[in-house]
Amino acid sequence: SSGINAEYGQHYFKRINLRMYSCSVAIPFPSERHATIAMRSVGADKEPRKSGVTRDMVVRGDTLHVSVSAEELRMLRVSIGSVLDLIRLSVDTMELFDCKPPS
Repeated sequence: SSGINAEYGQHYFKRINLRMYSCSVAIPFPSERHATIAMRSVGADKEPRKSGVTRDMVVRGDTLHVSVSAEELRMLRVSIGSVLDLIRLSVDTMELFDCKPPS
């Protein structure tokens, strides 16, 4: 194993207003490069236009920050679950191919 930490860091759910729900997750990686690879992998899978879900991602240092907002709590749960599954898949792939920064 390459030591990629697959535990999900800080996260919280909140209701933005009477019509929107939000979930933010901060996921630490061994390096900024690993976090960027995960972000690009997840970013390739866009939310459906009519789902009422928006997703924002940014890498700060070695941490991937993901924020998902939705009009329905059910859609928020589905979307954040999908994002976490895709991140887990990207972590597994990086571990499989021993994705290390060049020396």
